[in-house]
Amino acid sequence: MDTGARWQQARQLLHDDTINTEDRVAGLLVLLYAQWTSTIGRLSLNQVTITDDAVALHLGAEPITLPKPLDTLVIALVHHRRSHPVTGAIATSRWLFPGEHPGRHIGSKQLNDRLRRLHIQPAQAQCH
Repeated sequence: MDTGARWQQARQLLHDDTINTEDRVAGLLVLLYAQWTSTIGRLSLNQVTITDDAVALHLGAEPITLPKPLDTLVIALVHHRRSHPVTGAIATSRWLFPGEHPGRHIGSKQLNDRLRRLHIQPAQAQCH
C-alpha cells in the first residue's frame, strides 16, 4: 500500500461518521500504527488511559498518546461498546473490541473481514 492510499483511507476513517466506530478505530490502528488485527482484537479496557488532557493506548512497553480526533473515537468506543451484536447489549466485558460470545474478544478473522469491507487490507498495511 502506498503512502497516499494509506492517508486517504485514514482520513476517511477519521472523519466519516457513517462508519461504525469500532471499525474506524481498528482500521486506524492498522493504518497508522501497523498493528495486527489479532493484537487489536485482544486490547483490553485497562490498556486505555483517559485523562482530562489526553488519551493513551498501551500497545507496547510505553503508552502512545493518541492524536485528535482518534482520541475522541477511542473514548466513544470505550463508552459505547456493544458486546452482543444480536441483542445490542451494552458491553460489560473487559475487551475494547468485544466478540460475539460473552466474555470473549473479537477474533482476528472477523476483524479482518470487517476491515476488508472498508477496502483496508490489514496485511498490506503492516508491510509499509
